[in-house]
Amino acid sequence: MDKRTLMAVALAILVMSGYSFIMQKYYPAPKQAVTQTADAATSKTVSNIPSTVSSQNLTEFPSHESIRLSSENVDYELSDIGASIKSINIKKHNNLYKDETVYETVYPGAAIFSLSGIAGSEDLDKAKYRFTKTDNGGEFILDLKNGLQIRKIYALNNGNGLNLEVKIKNTTNQAVKFGYAIVGVSSIKTASAQDAGFVDSSVYLSGKRVKVKPPRTIDSTGNIYIGSVDWAALQGKYVTLVAKPFQKTVSVTVSKLPNNNSSLMFTNETVEIASNETVSSRFFLYSGPVNSAAMAKYQVGIENSVNLGIFGDISKFLLWLLGLFYKIFHNYGVAIILVAILISMVLYPLTLKSFKSMKEMQILQPKIEKLRKEHKDNPQKLNKEIMELYKKHKVNPFGGCLPMILQMPIFIALYQAFSRAAELRAAKFLWIKDLSLPDKAFFIPTGTETGIPVNILPILMAITMFFQQKLSATTTHAASSDKEDVLQQQQKIMTIMMPILFGFIFYNMPSGLVLYWFINTLIMFFQQARIMKSFHVETAIL
Repeated sequence: MDKRTLMAVALAILVMSGYSFIMQKYYPAPKQAVTQTADAATSKTVSNIPSTVSSQNLTEFPSHESIRLSSENVDYELSDIGASIKSINIKKHNNLYKDETVYETVYPGAAIFSLSGIAGSEDLDKAKYRFTKTDNGGEFILDLKNGLQIRKIYALNNGNGLNLEVKIKNTTNQAVKFGYAIVGVSSIKTASAQDAGFVDSSVYLSGKRVKVKPPRTIDSTGNIYIGSVDWAALQGKYVTLVAKPFQKTVSVTVSKLPNNNSSLMFTNETVEIASNETVSSRFFLYSGPVNSAAMAKYQVGIENSVNLGIFGDISKFLLWLLGLFYKIFHNYGVAIILVAILISMVLYPLTLKSFKSMKEMQILQPKIEKLRKEHKDNPQKLNKEIMELYKKHKVNPFGGCLPMILQMPIFIALYQAFSRAAELRAAKFLWIKDLSLPDKAFFIPTGTETGIPVNILPILMAITMFFQQKLSATTTHAASSDKEDVLQQQQKIMTIMMPILFGFIFYNMPSGLVLYWFINTLIMFFQQARIMKSFHVETAIL
């Protein structure tokens, strides 16, 4: 990589790292976020149902009975208080067993699948249900004083899915009109403050994915998104919670919870239920890795909830390619190396064009310097002569930058893909125990339990980058005059500073991403050496 390329890539990575912070700081969410104008009937329906998790119903669970439901991949803890989900623990990631609590709440009103809003049942989330175990789940029953009976039937759905059917029966002798709200997703947990920056809240509203504003910008009234809701999602760095209603909803309300977390609540359409009739509603919950292929297996249309950034489609393809190589070689470290080699081969024509343009500019540099001396008092004449020189030798002064600009979407997509790749969790390679974390080859003793971790991969990458810069500087000096000029001095500084800068940027990044960049840098070094040698004969144009 030449100096301009490195600066472009470094800038892109710095922009990606700071993007989330900048957006949250300077573009806070409005207090009320209504994304679609509703008709009068819908507006009335929404206002009649208290569809927000307010501070008034954020009291902690009293004494309650815990009910455990377990599938191959997930453990669910349900409570007889509210007949809702109190915690979710994922015990299997991509065929690797690793217990991880991804959701947990102490508030019945914020618990997943907690009901509220039925007239005459203001404390519905605190009500104690009767529970009966079934072959594939369990059933909760609650008889209300107003003559309605609520049944909540849970059923496990393969590895990471859970079904809920809510049946409300009118046991009175007259018709009843009612609607209710139900929490879809809530309180996703993050392992660190850094991981918290990856949390993405979104809803699929009236045929369009809508990004939900962060919880710190939400006041006590919540943010109401009005429209037909297909799903609501809380996506973390590696895992996601996605809830889908199978009946018409009129809005979703986002509420701020303690610890700066959020809850997304569906509001169902108001319906009339005749005497001794039952109305059913169905919901699906996915708790698992951020993986659209895993979600697609359930055939409920939630796979488009996966958000991998502005170049998400490219990121998904790269993850698919990574999975393909893993299936063949059964090691993600090897798969990452093969992805790096393949992408370098695909991008080689652009790399060749970039280095060729850089070489041509270096060869012309002495003539350009001569023209500058001859026309130092006539800038217009100087510019004209330089442009004629470019035209004569068919050199594009921007040819070195343009190919790299065209490659930037791929570089950004790689960063987005490997930063969120749940596949890399607990994946081992050589001395690396987890490709989703810094490699931590060894620790410098400090008298504490752990000491200071030393990450080898970023250091190796920085060393390789130094020699790559050194090669570029050597070629530049050979093509220039014997006397070092200002540009050569700058090149020497860049030879040292750019590897240090990149080593610093990558030092605490996931080792899978650093491994890719190290291999890519190594390949680029040999490509550059080969290309520079092949164009050596072009010095004859002088």
